[in-house]
Amino acid sequence: MFPLAEDKKERSRIEDLVRAILGICAAGILISSPWNVDTSGPEPFYKGPLIFPIIALGIMVLASLPSIWRLLRSTAEVPWALGKYSIPYKTGLILLLLIAFLVAIPWLGLELSSLIFLGVSLKVLGYRSPIKGILLPLLMTALLWLVFKQLLGVFFPIPRLWELLMD
Repeated sequence: MFPLAEDKKERSRIEDLVRAILGICAAGILISSPWNVDTSGPEPFYKGPLIFPIIALGIMVLASLPSIWRLLRSTAEVPWALGKYSIPYKTGLILLLLIAFLVAIPWLGLELSSLIFLGVSLKVLGYRSPIKGILLPLLMTALLWLVFKQLLGVFFPIPRLWELLMD
């Protein structure tokens, strides 16, 4: 989304600090996940809805390791000021969409929430063509459904909206 800063003067320790804090928070949540979620059911943990957050948090921890490394060995020539590409308007909007996606999953279900999130996110990021705006979210949603519901057998409850409509 933003060009990578090749020049050390355009990099910022603030950006690395934020990434490191997010990674440490993700590691804390990942470590505490067995105590936060009931895993006493008959199925193993990887067949429940906990598997997707574990994968996402693990990726966040791994992605933050380079930032932690740069903070630990940083030199004085890398400033603490934000670089010219550091105002992440689109990133903030995608974060809000991600939060809305997480809230929508119990209400709309995994499939519909994923389809809406991917479609709107691609629109926000500037992908306007029908192939990227419609076909890609449909393919990704189908892949998500295939991997989690069919191959892994992960159980997702019936969406609350469907329960309300069925009554």
